Amino acid sequence: MEWVLGAIVVWLLLSRRRDRGREGRGGDRRRGGVMRDVTLPDGRQVLNVEGSLFAPTGDDTAGWRWVALEGTADAQLQHSTTVAEVLAGTGNAGGGRAGTAPGVEVEAVPVILLPTGTRRRVRAVDAYATGGRLGHLSVAMTARYGAQLREVVRVEGRPPGVEARIGRGTDGLLRTEVLLPDAFEPTPPR
Repeated sequence: MEWVLGAIVVWLLLSRRRDRGREGRGGDRRRGGVMRDVTLPDGRQVLNVEGSLFAPTGDDTAGWRWVALEGTADAQLQHSTTVAEVLAGTGNAGGGRAGTAPGVEVEAVPVILLPTGTRRRVRAVDAYATGGRLGHLSVAMTARYGAQLREVVRVEGRPPGVEARIGRGTDGLLRTEVLLPDAFEPTPPR
């Protein structure tokens, strides 16, 4: 089984918010789980990952904040691939979408947050998008959110996802910020 980590496809079901019902819970597990190998129409083999999207409802962003990922300088290829994939679906060949802040390439990019470590301690939280690993949360943010993210994975059986924005920094490199809530609370099973 060949997994091309550099071409992870993240399907977060953007039309569904995490607080909506959990219809069909477990159905995807019977069909191969929340991670499946997929061959795209152009022949690329990718990994399809389903996550639980955490996003503010409407324009209400109270209790949410943008947090910059670390390690993005080493992930420029993954950032470029993600931007190209997102822009390919918009018909916009240039940088940026209408209505974005100056210098921002793309917004509302789905990103999976994957906590790693031991049963007792989350050591890192990596962020993955269509192009692959974009970076990781800082040590302070890992300490704050790590246990909560691990609990979401345990209860829901799939990793949490958030919205992100990718923009060019003052050094010319692509950077990513993720929109994090005050707390990640898993949806209790029915």
